[in-house]
Amino acid sequence: MREFIRKHLTIPVNELIKMMNPKLRGWANYYRHCVAKKVFGYVGHQIFWMLWRWATRLHPTKSRHWLARKYFLNRKGQWQFHGWQKTANMDCLFNLVQIAHTPIKRHVKIRSAAIPYDPQYEAYLCERKFGKECRNTWFNPVLAAL
Repeated sequence: MREFIRKHLTIPVNELIKMMNPKLRGWANYYRHCVAKKVFGYVGHQIFWMLWRWATRLHPTKSRHWLARKYFLNRKGQWQFHGWQKTANMDCLFNLVQIAHTPIKRHVKIRSAAIPYDPQYEAYLCERKFGKECRNTWFNPVLAAL
């Protein structure tokens, strides 16, 4: 991410967030199954300082309070990088993904004797499948917000 931010010093903050979010989200989702909570916190901290330096390079004469008000939101004591864009007479807020808030989900192994075709393990396999279903599934569709 450091090289990515250095290569894009002059792009608008919204474009930077749109380009960084998929990379951060993908990296966090890939590593969320292992013991990575401290690493996520460390990487989030390093990204904060990289973005702080990016903002100070863009505005060298502005104070740190001005930079904090322009580029960072204080949410529950944590600074979150954000940007604004006006679209169709509405203000849209773009937030950078906080990878430290990515939930760690452990991989649970299946019982070695469980066979999908054995009726003895049908309840066990249904329980496992129900626990894995996410919010948007084919079985329980969620209505889109208007």
